[in-house]
Amino acid sequence: MPKFNKNSFNKHAHITIKKLLSSHINELDGKEVFFEEGSNFGEIQYEVNGECFILYPVLKEWCTKEEQLMLF
Repeated sequence: MPKFNKNSFNKHAHITIKKLLSSHINELDGKEVFFEEGSNFGEIQYEVNGECFILYPVLKEWCTKEEQLMLF
């Protein structure tokens, strides 16, 4: 499952988007990003100070792909 990565976000996002999300960036870091099959844009549902937010679109360039380990 891809996860939001603040370093990738800071490297690839437009300056305007960086400013808009600056107060939420630490909360977003490491959150799972949900992509519909075949979509280039993902979504994150998250909470800050008891208030719920949805971030859309989340670009794939802002994410890292986490590999799941299978234990037998």
